[in-house]
Amino acid sequence: MNFPQLEAFRAIVLEGSFSRAAEKLGLTQPTISAQIQSLERSVGVRLIDRSAQGVSLTQAGQVFLPYANQLLSTAIQAQDAIQGLIGMTHGHLDLAASSVPGQYLLPPALSEFKERYPGIRVTLTVSNSHEVRRLVRDGHTEIGFVGDCLRDDRLIHEAITRDELVVVMRPGHPLCGRESISVTELLAHPLVLRERGSATRSTLDRALTEAGGSLENASVHLELGGSEAVRLALRAADVLAVVSNWAVRDDVERGWLCRTRLEGIDLTREIFVVRRVHGDLSIAGKSFLEFVRTVFLARYSQTPAGRPGG
Repeated sequence: MNFPQLEAFRAIVLEGSFSRAAEKLGLTQPTISAQIQSLERSVGVRLIDRSAQGVSLTQAGQVFLPYANQLLSTAIQAQDAIQGLIGMTHGHLDLAASSVPGQYLLPPALSEFKERYPGIRVTLTVSNSHEVRRLVRDGHTEIGFVGDCLRDDRLIHEAITRDELVVVMRPGHPLCGRESISVTELLAHPLVLRERGSATRSTLDRALTEAGGSLENASVHLELGGSEAVRLALRAADVLAVVSNWAVRDDVERGWLCRTRLEGIDLTREIFVVRRVHGDLSIAGKSFLEFVRTVFLARYSQTPAGRPGG
């Protein structure tokens, strides 16, 4: 058993096929197949089944997967620790984030970090908060960024900055220009909602429940995955949405959208860093978190929603 075989095994699990795994690793499909065959001979059982529908793990493969992830994670940490001694000239920073931090907070931070450490290879996966936590928990990525905190004994959540959800609509909407609107007014208009599992949706659900409201009484125009899709839908129809102020502040400043607040409801929230309880971060991971905490967020602070039109 060797690390190229373990990398091939994990890549097949993540990509769902031998061909895509080979492409991701820069190898040929016969090479990937040979590595899996050698790995299966080493452990003495079949780990992966292939069929016309794709690939699937055998029972033995399911048992083997967390150990393969742990071995690879340990190898990466050992490599990063050594490379950290020579000034972060090499290494890998593997992150996952929900849509708001992944689309609006992390890209400029990562760009500046990459300028400082050009030898660090950076990978960012953007998904919903539920999936981000799963990726961190299962060892597929070492650090996650999410917009809510759920109890999980295997994860550590650390608040690093704040966000605010605002009500948004296009100019010309009857509610555009209002200082605030009531929950009743919100639920009386067609809504574009984020998908279930997103931190934005969870925050709104909890706030409405505490205020005696519910999205079950709303007129749902669309449910969309991601803040960018919501922004585009808002500009195309007379609908409302409740989204992160980060996601729409540029559109508001340009006059493409209007924003206001919900009366009597606190829609501020924390943005959290998520990592595993057990297992040290790589040198690159530790360096990036230190950079975000002490340099980037010190000047990239969240601008409050301000006046309703912008």
